[in-house]
Amino acid sequence: MTRRLFVALLLAACVGCEAAPKDNPRERAALDIYEAFVRHEVGDPKAWGGGAPTFYLSLPEGDPPQELLARLGDLGVPVAVGSQSPHRDGIWGVNAVHVWIAELVWQDDNRAGLRAKTERLWGEGDKCGTPADFAMVRVEGQWEVKR
Repeated sequence: MTRRLFVALLLAACVGCEAAPKDNPRERAALDIYEAFVRHEVGDPKAWGGGAPTFYLSLPEGDPPQELLARLGDLGVPVAVGSQSPHRDGIWGVNAVHVWIAELVWQDDNRAGLRAKTERLWGEGDKCGTPADFAMVRVEGQWEVKR
């Protein structure tokens, strides 16, 4: 009986922990920021010429959630999880781009900083590998890369 009560309490605590992040406004806003950044990096798919590459996305937490991939479904280029990137296997010379978002740092509810890198995988491997810093601002409820 005591064991069942312990297991029931443990399961209830775990369910509560699962639900908590979804109620966190900054975690919801993080998906909006990631979406805005990827849209900025993709730009106009027609500008890529010769067939749009597949974009692979890695977040600080690892692969992006399906919700974010669904939001990016209208980009005009395929977007896949970073763990499927050919770069992970050391493969270069493919029609692909890997967007690495290494860090999200909140300044306040309307400003955040991203440390990110975009690698084009169709040429020789990137020698530097240093991410750049991007300022993200919320303007009239929409996140965008500040220029």
